[in-house]
Amino acid sequence: RKGEVIVSDGPFAEAYELIGGFDVLECDSLDEAVELASRHPMASAGVIQLHPAWPLDL
Repeated sequence: RKGEVIVSDGPFAEAYELIGGFDVLECDSLDEAVELASRHPMASAGVIQLHPAWPLDL
């Protein structure tokens, strides 16, 4: 908020809202994922959660 990126450790955000959508990011590190997610439109007004996932080799 106000240009500040807040990173918190935890299994989930403390919220009662439903998931409104999701994006799949391919990043080399958590720092890269945080930087990329911080530019998402919801970053300034909502909550963004980052979770590691298995590679999507389709």
